Amino acid sequence: MNCKYHDDKTVLVTQAGTRIGYMITYSLGKKGIVVYGADSRYLTMTSFSRYCRNFYRYPHPNHEPDRYFEMINRLIETLDIDLLIPAYDEAIFLSKFRNKLIKPQVIAAIPAYEKLMILHHKPSLYALCKELGCDIINHMLLESIEDLEKVANTFAFPIVLKPERGGGGWAVQFVQNRKELYRFWNAFDQKRHGNRLFAQEYIGGDLYGHGVICLQGKVLAANTYRICRQHPPGCGTSTFRKTVELADIRRQVAIILANLSWTGVCQMDFMRREQDDRMFIMDANPRFWGSTAHGLACGVNFPFLLYLLASDQNNEILIPPVCQGEPTSTWLWGDMVVMLQRLLKSPLRIQVIKEHLHSWSDTYFDDFLREDPLPFFSYPIQKVAAAILRFRGEGF
Repeated sequence: MNCKYHDDKTVLVTQAGTRIGYMITYSLGKKGIVVYGADSRYLTMTSFSRYCRNFYRYPHPNHEPDRYFEMINRLIETLDIDLLIPAYDEAIFLSKFRNKLIKPQVIAAIPAYEKLMILHHKPSLYALCKELGCDIINHMLLESIEDLEKVANTFAFPIVLKPERGGGGWAVQFVQNRKELYRFWNAFDQKRHGNRLFAQEYIGGDLYGHGVICLQGKVLAANTYRICRQHPPGCGTSTFRKTVELADIRRQVAIILANLSWTGVCQMDFMRREQDDRMFIMDANPRFWGSTAHGLACGVNFPFLLYLLASDQNNEILIPPVCQGEPTSTWLWGDMVVMLQRLLKSPLRIQVIKEHLHSWSDTYFDDFLREDPLPFFSYPIQKVAAAILRFRGEGF
């Protein structure tokens, strides 16, 4: 990557308390860029990072939107922020209400809200994929008991149920029979979640992720990885990943994002059908994703590329070559939980331990960096503090 870039832009990362926010902060701070972090939570990984100039707390945007924007605008003004980079789903929130910012232009290369929702909303994503000739799984939006009955009669069990919006394995459920299907439907509070249920046929096979950054629909850099382990298993956030090169995934993602003239980052999940090796798109994340760190394992610094893109330094973006070998990345805290879960269930405990230790011996860690160790050790403190506050009925 060219070293002639200007690092004089000041960055504010929101939702910086997430693991994604920490990785964005590290990726930019390591380049000498001044980075401030902010979140609605007290103790976070990023607040302990040496690469975070300072950390601020703001009201939760969903609970107190007016006070949230008041705080964000105050930070933009007092810290003289040039670029605002949302780490997670606040990208969608800020895109929708960007006119409430005193400087709407500070949002770093985030497409219009309507365009974001095409990918974030599974029915519209699948409709677009079908129109463009991309491979999609049989699916149905569940809006009534009649829809539920139709799914039960036409889909083979197990059936995957998930919210129509969202990612990271949130509220994903595999139902094995009609009774479980109705039980989950009755238990899912659509009003509280602000989400409807979406049903997909389960095709089995390996899961893959593909991260990308684009400029007006043209892919500038990308990486593909196989999801080897997840928390929770089978439907959660990836904890261990291995680099692969799959032309069909690259082709499908390029078609979709070119159609949208996409500018910014995006990630999509695919599943391989075992009987014919076809790649079916599962979900899209039109913002930074949980395995953003895998790009660093492959030499693709997505946060820094977005910084260049958003600060009009496009001429300094050099497309990295195809990654050589099979670099891996690991969310260490998450993968340790997976190992413990496997140890409780498997009689081959020594083999499980050896497998995890071997995979950790030569990997890129999302959350443990030798030059910045405090965020890793602060993570359990954050979780304990959150549990205490929830027990006391307070927000965190």
